[in-house]
Amino acid sequence: MHDGGNPQFIGREERSSARLKTGALAFGPPEYTKAAFASGHLAQRYNIPLRSSAVTASNAPDAQAAYENQMSLWGALMGGTNLLLHGAGWLEGGLTTSAKKIHYRRGTAANVRRTVQAG
Repeated sequence: MHDGGNPQFIGREERSSARLKTGALAFGPPEYTKAAFASGHLAQRYNIPLRSSAVTASNAPDAQAAYENQMSLWGALMGGTNLLLHGAGWLEGGLTTSAKKIHYRRGTAANVRRTVQAG
């Protein structure tokens, strides 16, 4: 399917669900994680690398941000992502960033990496 002359990734950012009240994209719900799995299966079927994200829609580096980041990170990794973007620091769906969240997520990413490498 892919001849190597045109490097490409399949991405899945647009497959997020939306909040009914505001229409804003929602990161971290079960649908987002399921979309990561489905995109991973498609990427493996067509032998195309997968680009995914570990993002959050939370407005502050709080428990909501931690939950959404963890769920989207696990979805990306279990889907077999080859390139992970926005793994730390993202807030408000990418409208802002936080140095505190970058510091917290570095630890989470290191723990997840060790878990995946051990398995």
